[in-house]
Amino acid sequence: MIAAIIARLKTVPGLRLVEGLAEWSVLEEPPLLTPAAYVLPGTTDAARNGLAAGGFRQQLRETAQVVLLARNLRDPHGAAAAQDLAAIRDAARASLLGWVPILGWQPLELVSGSLVGMEADAVVWRDLVEKFRREVVHGHLLKIKGVVEKQGRVTHVIAGHIEDVSDLVSELP
Repeated sequence: MIAAIIARLKTVPGLRLVEGLAEWSVLEEPPLLTPAAYVLPGTTDAARNGLAAGGFRQQLRETAQVVLLARNLRDPHGAAAAQDLAAIRDAARASLLGWVPILGWQPLELVSGSLVGMEADAVVWRDLVEKFRREVVHGHLLKIKGVVEKQGRVTHVIAGHIEDVSDLVSELP
């Protein structure tokens, strides 16, 4: 998901630098080239198994952090940079929110956003975005809708929808 968000943010007009970071602490100082965006991993949360014994269905929620920075050297107090950052933040959100980064997953949603503060004359804002991965399903009989791709002797099924229909096993001949 991180690479997909980075690629998407690179299309946002006005962002001069877009990169990924493993964690915020590895950035020793804000970049000179701003406005900039950094995408960092967030958390993965899982719901409980939604099926009775013998079946498995679990929904996963993953988050990513989008950290935006803007610097305006003519204003040491940060008001001009904060104004510049608001426009970039709105453009980044317009690009990301509602977008489906990976086929079969839910669209990105905003969880929260907050002003981190000023670091080395740069105003820093962090948005937390999330998406729900489609349910991971395990059962005795699965109904799969998707695309079948064949290449030589190899066949791939790209599942767009998976449904547990284990209750129909008893009806099979």
